[in-house]
Amino acid sequence: MKAKEELFKLIKEDPLIVEYQKLENIVNSDNNLKKAVGELFDMQQQIVQLKYIDKLQMAEKLENDYRVKRALIETNPVIHNYLILQDEVNELLKSIKEIIEDGLQIEK
Repeated sequence: MKAKEELFKLIKEDPLIVEYQKLENIVNSDNNLKKAVGELFDMQQQIVQLKYIDKLQMAEKLENDYRVKRALIETNPVIHNYLILQDEVNELLKSIKEIIEDGLQIEK
């Protein structure tokens, strides 16, 4: 358990995570910002679903709409930084997951 707790502590104290959480709190405390980010997230989910059911033309149109909407709301510096950090945090977490999975395979 100690290793797990140490890993969680390292992740929670990572400057990228700390900054992301700070911006996330700002976004979540402002209904307009929260709504705008939520709409982007909903559009992303719809795009994934459309691709999954092989509705590629509809997915492409929605992707174009997504890019336009994202560009519009990214004029807000908080949203801009939040979305960039969100992508970076997701990449960091994917990397951590891969490292853990690789470590588990070695031990087998």
